[in-house]
Amino acid sequence: GLNSPFIGEEQPSFKGYELVNCVLDVAQRLRVARVYSCAAAVTRVHHSEEMKVWGAATTSKLVDELNKHNVVLRGNLRIAGLNGLILGMAEERGMDGICLLGEVPAYATQIANPRASLAVLGILTKMLGITIDLTELGRLAEQVDEEMDRIAKRVTAEFIDQFTEPIWEQDEEEE
Repeated sequence: GLNSPFIGEEQPSFKGYELVNCVLDVAQRLRVARVYSCAAAVTRVHHSEEMKVWGAATTSKLVDELNKHNVVLRGNLRIAGLNGLILGMAEERGMDGICLLGEVPAYATQIANPRASLAVLGILTKMLGITIDLTELGRLAEQVDEEMDRIAKRVTAEFIDQFTEPIWEQDEEEE
């Protein structure tokens, strides 16, 4: 069988079963044996830490493969939306399925996280035995890291200004 990526940026809020059935119909016509989906795992990771990759698979053999790549496996990991749906429906059709989830900080879910994408693609490319030029994504990750650092410093300063008082009396110009 073939391994084939399917990339989508947004999750439709309705008709998920229809969409996944359509994707899997095409996959089966093309004799795809395994489907991959990629998503985010919202965790307590700090934006400056290395992003881990979490995973789920439809068979114990695939779980073993994820283990070989140091993917974090946690019992019955719940995967929301189309990413979870495609795994379950692929399994019902006798197809293998893997979902790789890149860690993103819980406090920054509304910000694109290229480092999480890099972590996922690092595992996925090894699993597929392919090479992808990730230079541009790496540069974007550095830019986002710098912006996250600026935001964190600003928020910390605002917090300190709002919730702390000096321990000595200050002149007006010191405030």
